[in-house]
Amino acid sequence: MEFAKRFSMLTTKMNCVIKFRSKLHYLLLVFGVCACVSCNQYSQDHSGPPGSINTQESKFDEAKWKTKKNLDFPFRDKMLKDLMTDPQFRQFKKDELTKLLGDADRIDANYHFYTIDQKRIGLWPLHTKTLVIKFFENDSIQWMKIHE
Repeated sequence: MEFAKRFSMLTTKMNCVIKFRSKLHYLLLVFGVCACVSCNQYSQDHSGPPGSINTQESKFDEAKWKTKKNLDFPFRDKMLKDLMTDPQFRQFKKDELTKLLGDADRIDANYHFYTIDQKRIGLWPLHTKTLVIKFFENDSIQWMKIHE
């Protein structure tokens, strides 16, 4: 009788261990799949010949600036240097700027924030590059900075 009791306890413990291991394997599998799916191949312009990536800067284009694919703005980073160095751009007033660039992603008093680039895992942002424009009280541009 003692043997049967011990055998029963041993098989119960083994079943628990087997169930725990299968649950652990299942959790590891789910975690691995989530990790692989959430890895984001950051979009790049592949408009050149096969095997090349177009990373050249480009002139500011209003339509391209406003283009949004999913959560990303694929052309803004390439146009940023032209936008920052163009002295004519700094002459705009707030309403002209809004017409040219579209509505800011965020507005805080006299500051307008435009998302340039964002690296993320899934929906979780890891790094964000933002154009910040500060206006004087008369709606002219005081300064423009890149915040990363």
